[in-house]
Amino acid sequence: MQEAHDRLTSASRPTAAELDAAGMVELTVAYTAAQAHEAALARHFEDATDQTTRRLAHRPYDDAHRHLLAAAQCTLYRIGIHRHLGDVDTALAHAARLDLRALPTGERRARAATDTARPLLDAGDSAGAFDQLRRSRPPRQARRVVPRCAH
Repeated sequence: MQEAHDRLTSASRPTAAELDAAGMVELTVAYTAAQAHEAALARHFEDATDQTTRRLAHRPYDDAHRHLLAAAQCTLYRIGIHRHLGDVDTALAHAARLDLRALPTGERRARAATDTARPLLDAGDSAGAFDQLRRSRPPRQARRVVPRCAH
């Protein structure tokens, strides 16, 4: 992953597409490191993503390429990163900031609702998790994900 990242950012002025891809690599590495409980590595790549996002913000969109490395996408990854690191409070803080409407597709919003419900379940808030899921899924699907909540 580091090699792929380095190739994407090795030019003196990487293109918006290269920065976008590099940021997504950084998020993926951070999330993977968090799953492996490698907190220092996860935080390192999370910080790297912040830098890449700032660099990308100064690049205009073009009609052929929509940036994947948007604020909502970064926030969504941070929820999972901190949840896997066992920092449920930070995951919940990111979840509270996430605007599901900012995500590009209905499918992505539904998956994000599940991702934001997980730290609520970890914190023992099954009713809150169900409410979160209900915003983007039919109630029957939400009950399957959160079967023991008070409806």
